[in-house]
Amino acid sequence: MKEIGIVEKRMEIRDVRNPHYCVWLQEMAEQGLFYQGHSLTTAKFRQGLPEKRRYRSIEKSYHSISDEELELYESSGWEVINDWGEVTFFTTSRDDAPEIFSDKDSYLKTIRKKKRLSVLGAIIFVLIPVFWLYRELEVYIDKERIAEFGRLHSVTMGMHSIITNICFTGMMIIFFTVYLIMAIGEIRMIRLYSGTDSIDYDIPYDDKSYIKNKRRAKLPNILLICTLAILAIVWINVFIEDALWGTKALKYNEPHPVMFRELNQEAWEERLPLIQETGDDPAVREARYMVDVELPGFLFKKGYTENLFVDVYETSDNEYPKTELGYLSEYMIARNEKIAEEYLGEEIAYDKYDKIEEANLLKEMEAIGISCEGVDYAGYLETEDSQNIKGLKTQHLYLRKGANIQIITYAGEMNIRDKLELFVKEFDE
Repeated sequence: MKEIGIVEKRMEIRDVRNPHYCVWLQEMAEQGLFYQGHSLTTAKFRQGLPEKRRYRSIEKSYHSISDEELELYESSGWEVINDWGEVTFFTTSRDDAPEIFSDKDSYLKTIRKKKRLSVLGAIIFVLIPVFWLYRELEVYIDKERIAEFGRLHSVTMGMHSIITNICFTGMMIIFFTVYLIMAIGEIRMIRLYSGTDSIDYDIPYDDKSYIKNKRRAKLPNILLICTLAILAIVWINVFIEDALWGTKALKYNEPHPVMFRELNQEAWEERLPLIQETGDDPAVREARYMVDVELPGFLFKKGYTENLFVDVYETSDNEYPKTELGYLSEYMIARNEKIAEEYLGEEIAYDKYDKIEEANLLKEMEAIGISCEGVDYAGYLETEDSQNIKGLKTQHLYLRKGANIQIITYAGEMNIRDKLELFVKEFDE
């Protein structure tokens, strides 16, 4: 319940340690509003008759001030305001009350403390966006990752979608800019007061530096609004990007890729109860099924994925299952043919050697090339799979037409080369 005669106002000076905060409180007193305390963004005032008052602050919590010190202030004509936090405020209407910092040493000690805190805060807020940008861009300089996965694969693994990156970058720039403006303003204030014996609280209310500080106080509100908007965009983007698993994935209705049900209807219908969790005991045989649509990124305009794995546990206490069936179908639209070709070469080299280092991508592509009409490139590769319960090899099919590529990984009894026509037709969908 709101107290009678108490009003709350937005803090027009955000930093309560700033001397201009006391100047603002003096301005409010001349309007009949007397300071009672503050919260995160608002100050509380008691209404009364306008009068000229002085307000001062010390960087001590109320509870850390000794009784003797409080008695000294009160006997000097200062009334303490029991405020929360590390700053305590005093006020007086007496003209003969001595200044809180009547000795220069105490005053300069407080000024130096403020200066150290401001410089430290500025350094921290400079380092945060620099560190974040480094983490995002380290995929370009991580030699071990590039050697293992390839230059383009490292980028796609380490980067979010364009929308997410733009939003996060924008948010970091906003944070950095707002804090920098506020920090510069405070450091200027400290510099100004460091050369004086005492702070001048009796400045006119139209003073330029005072007006600027009031304007800067609006920046955190602008920052909050921008941050919430950016986070909303990111959340929507992540929500759209989120992969579908299990029964939810059965509702997938995108144009790509070639789905397993198209490849082998009979085998699909046999595994469908496992996906729906209406089939065998999951402790013996279970299916992992996922579909995903990747939003525009730095290298690809869009990507579509279907992933189906059926695992078999040979015994009830077997920790590691064997693979009965594996199918991974990817359809990706690169931003240009060069990206598509290099990405496909990296994929082939990694599937062959488990690393990309020193692999001649074009040579590797030529080595596994197969004849196929209607595409710019087709390649087929078989690799050993120790986890396959029937001892079958894993088949890899690589196709490219222009900037569009398909990567199919299959562990099963069918030969996917017999379905080449189906995959080639997918490029025309």
